[in-house]
Amino acid sequence: MTTRRRFLASAVAYAAVAPTAAMAKGLTLEDVMRDAEAARMGPVDHFMMGRKAAVELLQGQKLLPASSTPAVYVRKVLDTLMLGSNQPYSYRGPVFGVIDSHELNAYAAPGPFIFVTTGMLRFLQDEEELGAILGHELAHAELRHAVYEYQNALAGRTFARATDGGFNDMMQKMMPTIRQGYSVEIEAEADARAIDLVAAAGYRPSALINVLDRFKAQTNSYGGAKYPIQRTHLLQQKVGQLAEPAATAVEVRAKRFQKAMTGLPKSA
Repeated sequence: MTTRRRFLASAVAYAAVAPTAAMAKGLTLEDVMRDAEAARMGPVDHFMMGRKAAVELLQGQKLLPASSTPAVYVRKVLDTLMLGSNQPYSYRGPVFGVIDSHELNAYAAPGPFIFVTTGMLRFLQDEEELGAILGHELAHAELRHAVYEYQNALAGRTFARATDGGFNDMMQKMMPTIRQGYSVEIEAEADARAIDLVAAAGYRPSALINVLDRFKAQTNSYGGAKYPIQRTHLLQQKVGQLAEPAATAVEVRAKRFQKAMTGLPKSA
């Protein structure tokens, strides 16, 4: 937010103080104000942005049918987490899908649009871990991380036009972050918020630490260079302050998870 405001304010100042030079670069004060207005986005805008991002993300991918047992089950877990969200209601509710892919991954786009791969579902051990992964992606959507990426790109484009800095397509700048992760600070923020969402839904807060540590052991990273090096260490203190659910509840949910996952397509 601060970055966007700084860029737009600089561009406004430039266009206002040096209008002749700005116009020579193809930029007017009206252009800047129009870009500033475009940066103000509501639920419908978020949905339309997320839908466009989802189309790009899913190109060449195959989704499990929404009526399949795994998709229905995971959707119910996501809906449960949404009850503890700061934004439980969106323009059309969360749009969810299971991508048939061996890749260990999950994605979130504005709207929210949330996707998880069958590879990730096979990697997870129980419903607690599923809730933790979905909670992290929901946190990205709830905290509007992709939206801010887009808005900052829009502000940067305006400033660049005023200062001969060139032009970049905003959506193309946003997509790599959706696919590969955000900055270390933003990923840490999403982790922390995920813990809150998981705990509010009655899941085991430490599940996120467990799945991340196992993920690192298998892939030698916490998800790429953009994730904190001490990712789980940063969460230990927060998790230690929260109550764990009853073991019987965790066991019931684990059996429910295993039953639902038998509906996954056979791994090649």
